[in-house]
Amino acid sequence: MSWCTVLTTALVVTVVISMVACERVHYHGDKVFRITPKDDQQLEILKRWIKENPKLDVWRPSNKVDQFMDIHITKNDVTKVKKMLKINNIEYKITIEDLEKDIEGEKKTSVNGNAYGLFGRLFFNYDTYNRYGHITAQLVRVSEKHKSTSKFTLLRDKSSQGVSLYGLMVHEANRFSAKPAVILDGAMHGRDWITTSTLVYLTKLLLEPEESEMRKKVTKVLSNYDVYIFPVINPDGYDYTHTTDRMWSKTRSRQGACRGVDMNRNYAVKFGENVNGKSDPCANDYPGPKAYTEKEVNNIASFIANKKLNKGCIAYWNLYAGGENILYPYGYRDSATWYNKALNHVATAFATGANKRNGRNYVAGQASKLQPIAGGQAIDWAYDRGDVTYAFATHLRPGNGDKAFILPESKIKPTALEFADGFLDAMIAIIDY
Repeated sequence: MSWCTVLTTALVVTVVISMVACERVHYHGDKVFRITPKDDQQLEILKRWIKENPKLDVWRPSNKVDQFMDIHITKNDVTKVKKMLKINNIEYKITIEDLEKDIEGEKKTSVNGNAYGLFGRLFFNYDTYNRYGHITAQLVRVSEKHKSTSKFTLLRDKSSQGVSLYGLMVHEANRFSAKPAVILDGAMHGRDWITTSTLVYLTKLLLEPEESEMRKKVTKVLSNYDVYIFPVINPDGYDYTHTTDRMWSKTRSRQGACRGVDMNRNYAVKFGENVNGKSDPCANDYPGPKAYTEKEVNNIASFIANKKLNKGCIAYWNLYAGGENILYPYGYRDSATWYNKALNHVATAFATGANKRNGRNYVAGQASKLQPIAGGQAIDWAYDRGDVTYAFATHLRPGNGDKAFILPESKIKPTALEFADGFLDAMIAIIDY
């Protein structure tokens, strides 16, 4: 398939999806509660409440005293939830008073969108939340512009709704043989728009570094590794958040009367363990009827397995929105991996690098220490089954002082730059370790 065919198809797919989209889901009167347990008893009460209500939309989980959790509460449940929290003397505050207004506000902060001429060739705006077709078209254009240092990449299988999954490989100039792989993916949860924009921005920063210090780091990383970037690993869910439901997280595969599976619970490593919604196909964290049901999950697993047979995959970066932390295995158990010291060293290098530019507060730690234990996670699969020593779930902005998932487009570039800083410092820490 020629690049011109891919470019045309990508843009047509975006237009068609927009035309057939259902009426948008609205969230008038829905609120986001920030709840902070102050002792073990309160923490257990909250854990039990979440377990007994698998349809709760938990935006930011917690498994520690004095560590807050963000939960989206529907308009009809607000009074009931306030009463439950008051009875148990649990501290909370409302960070979003009307979710619909925040979603509308997110749109109003939009900078000028993309402008396209024939086949979308005029220019691409990195500072906006682009649709999947536009992103794919840009990856094609970038690969044509930087032929000696990049390659347009296609994953083996299409999504459950028949959409091809594309990415970009960035490599050393005039590369003669394969190097160990570094793989990054975004939008595993469709609503995590900032992950996609960050990774698209990363392609630009790796190929056209804006600063001399960054250029030196890029050169060192690419002299050791081939970097594969997949900005949208869940294209069905991602586009659905643009057309119909901004808060949609899962894939769009049919699951009985409901749709979708949480990709980050569908991997074959302790599958289904400690997952609240494991028996409810309508739950946000539904892991699927069995492991590997999702084509999108198989795509990444197969890609990593293929690299394992070649030069190997040295690092896997799985991006999410919200939290400002970098997590490493294990997420399915309390005990640490054999490489815990090395993982913490590299994760700390990321956090230090990411925090420098804008004074953020990224935190490094084992996944199960900072979030509730759960099976089927991508980083645990990559480490246990994919032989990837350095597997990280990186949670970008918004952070502790921000309002959950809704992030103005003015924050795309600073988020991308701080991620690039942390990513490059972490990869150099691996090289030098």
